[in-house]
Amino acid sequence: MAYSQHLSRLGITRPIYDIIADIEMPREWIPRLAASCARHRLHFLSTPFDYEAADLLAPHVPAFKIESYELTHTPLIAHVAGL
Repeated sequence: MAYSQHLSRLGITRPIYDIIADIEMPREWIPRLAASCARHRLHFLSTPFDYEAADLLAPHVPAFKIESYELTHTPLIAHVAGL
C-alpha cells in the first residue's frame, strides 16, 4: 500500500509534503535552542536534510545525526563531514 493511500484511508487528503512543511522546526530557532541547551548543560543535536540546514547547525552542534534513510545520500554526508 502506498503511503498516500494509507493517509487517504485515514481521511487525510493533504499532500505529505505540506504536512511535513507544517511540522518543520523554523531554522531561526536554532541559535535559541542551542543556547538553551548550553544553559542546561545539554548537547544540542539536530538532523540536517540539506546543505543549508547543515551549515546553519554546524556552529551549534557537537555532532550531526544522519537520518537512516539518508545513509545513501553520500553528497550530504560528505558535506556534513567537511564541516
